[in-house]
Amino acid sequence: MFHAPPEIASAFGPLLADVGDWIPRQAKRIDSPAPGGDMVLTLDTGTYAACDLTIISETDFFELSVERITEKSLKAAAMGLPFVTVGAPRAVALLSELGFHTFGGLIDHHYDRIADPIERLPQVLRSIEAAWADCKRDRAAWQRRAGELAEANVAHGRHGLLRQLDRIMVAPLVERLTRFTETGILVH
Repeated sequence: MFHAPPEIASAFGPLLADVGDWIPRQAKRIDSPAPGGDMVLTLDTGTYAACDLTIISETDFFELSVERITEKSLKAAAMGLPFVTVGAPRAVALLSELGFHTFGGLIDHHYDRIADPIERLPQVLRSIEAAWADCKRDRAAWQRRAGELAEANVAHGRHGLLRQLDRIMVAPLVERLTRFTETGILVH
């Protein structure tokens, strides 16, 4: 599940021991590239369409100084599915800042504010378990409650995301690079 340093893996061993018992058996990896494909630029829309909940396994989880999301989060949010993010702190907040709805009425994302990965992971797993139990209990109600936000996220992914990415990610990066070329000083 995670590629953690040994000390972190040992800390989570008991927590993850029975994770296979409550993760749905139909869970599957959807970002596997086809031979010759590209995981960043491709999107398996058919698999997303058959899902009610997605677990975003981000690149960063254990690095304390990282605050970012990757295409994995952008794809899931733009496909309109409710999601739980296994990622760095503020990954869900970053999606919200980019204009996506984060399904707070369906999913408890309080884990997103926890900096320490050893404290954050049990909360992430609890959010996954609670969301999945809620979905299984009444799938039609889950889909109704997610519907309007899902449609808004799909529309945002199609029409508003690029402007937000430019404003939040590209413009600040260009500004920092410009300062660096002018002064030789890296600004964080």
